[in-house]
Amino acid sequence: GIFRVRTLATANVILFIVVGGLFGMFFFATLYVQQILGYSPLEAGFAFLPVTFGIIAGAGLSQQLIQRLGVKPTVLIGLTLAAAGLVVLAATTKVDGSYLGILFGLVPMSIGMGSTFVPLTLVATTGIEPEDAGLASGLFNTFQQVGGALGLAVLSSLAASRTSSYLSGLGHGPSPHDQQTALVEGFQ
Repeated sequence: GIFRVRTLATANVILFIVVGGLFGMFFFATLYVQQILGYSPLEAGFAFLPVTFGIIAGAGLSQQLIQRLGVKPTVLIGLTLAAAGLVVLAATTKVDGSYLGILFGLVPMSIGMGSTFVPLTLVATTGIEPEDAGLASGLFNTFQQVGGALGLAVLSSLAASRTSSYLSGLGHGPSPHDQQTALVEGFQ
């Protein structure tokens, strides 16, 4: 019966999709900076610190936006900003790309994600009876974890398929550059 609460169901579905994309982005961007740009694991970890700061900034910004615009517009602004960042990230992920290029996608994506999480949590818990608050919160967290795992599985399958398709379309044994290009095709 708790899934009949429209706000909870809607927030859970949105969170499921958003976190699936976020987990996929972290996975592929990490592979990109290590396998294509040549970063060590430690350097790759440091390369994603701006994402942490962007999520923190976005969460703070969302609190102000919620007070001025309301919860639903804030979710839409956050999702739009995150999607724009992902588009930039995909466009700047190239074999001859640079960290600065992907940073231009990571920053708006992370601010958008941070701006999405706070209002989505509010949407998920709005209209919930006090005795169902724990259940609603647990479901929200479960959708987050399952969305991340399933999203990563689906996106990894799509990436592997795209990489394989690129390599099989070459008609000859792939050079190291061809292999990197195929990986980037899959990451995008």
